[in-house]
Amino acid sequence: MPEMPKNELKQQAGSYFSALEQAGLTDAGLRHPEHSSVGWMFFLVLGALPALIGFMVSWPFRFFARRVVQKSVKKREFVTSVLMGLATVTGVFAGLVLFLYGLFTARPWLLSLVLLAPLLGWFSFFYRDIRLRFAAARKASRHPERAALLQQRAAIK
Repeated sequence: MPEMPKNELKQQAGSYFSALEQAGLTDAGLRHPEHSSVGWMFFLVLGALPALIGFMVSWPFRFFARRVVQKSVKKREFVTSVLMGLATVTGVFAGLVLFLYGLFTARPWLLSLVLLAPLLGWFSFFYRDIRLRFAAARKASRHPERAALLQQRAAIK
């Protein structure tokens, strides 16, 4: 790309993103007003309880993994892999112990919870992402500068 159009593109994109930042909006929220629809709100209402249960079930493992990583890992490139490894190993071990306990004490609710824990934990992360998208789109759809920001984004070529 020649230098002149490249500099113009940088200037346009820079001014657009600074205007977005000044307005307190995100690009995805501005471009996807459908994320603030009633259907998304309905999903958020229906999914609140499973997401809360998933968060509560997975929280001890995430907390333990973060504590160990904060105390022992010094290099940033190893943080994610150690977090995932610790949470997986402790989750599998605790799940096995709780499953055996529920099996020997005849507690079907505990067996169900242990078997659903990975799915509920994933759902809590998915729910959080959907909730953040909904909030960003809702904020952008109500913002008074929405039309001007969309025009400014469309002008970037």
